[in-house]
Amino acid sequence: MDKKFVESIPLSKYEILTDEGFKDVIALHKTIPYILYKLKTENKELKCADNHICFGENDKEVFVKDLKRGDKIKTVDGIEKVIDVEIYDQEKEMWDFELGQDNFNREILHLCQSKGECSYVEAKEQFIRGVMETEEYYNNWIMVRVRKSHIKEYNVRLSQKAEE
Repeated sequence: MDKKFVESIPLSKYEILTDEGFKDVIALHKTIPYILYKLKTENKELKCADNHICFGENDKEVFVKDLKRGDKIKTVDGIEKVIDVEIYDQEKEMWDFELGQDNFNREILHLCQSKGECSYVEAKEQFIRGVMETEEYYNNWIMVRVRKSHIKEYNVRLSQKAEE
């Protein structure tokens, strides 16, 4: 067992949302005590270890203890400005998730010209392939929010292709 862990619990059938999408959690590890920090952004608040890793707006990893007021970090809702980094006068045991390997292959099927178009085409491909109806695929969720205006150019290109 790693020296920073004091206890480990094997897990299965759990997933966690990461910056790369949902990943399998294969173990949960209780850590040695770490200095407790509270990170506040414009819309979020997080209590975590001093060496908790965040991602700056340039995708560079940065520890919470190294963040300063005004820095910008990535959150689930996009880039947010750090409002405050508070150090608590205490140490606390933390929990660390161990993630499994990716269970899928990446393959480029379409080149899209916007995020909305990409979201639409990705969902369409998943429904066409019946990914929720078989164990052959890894998908557990299909989530999409697309307006018709998001795929306007996509529809124009499809019409032009059909006329050729």
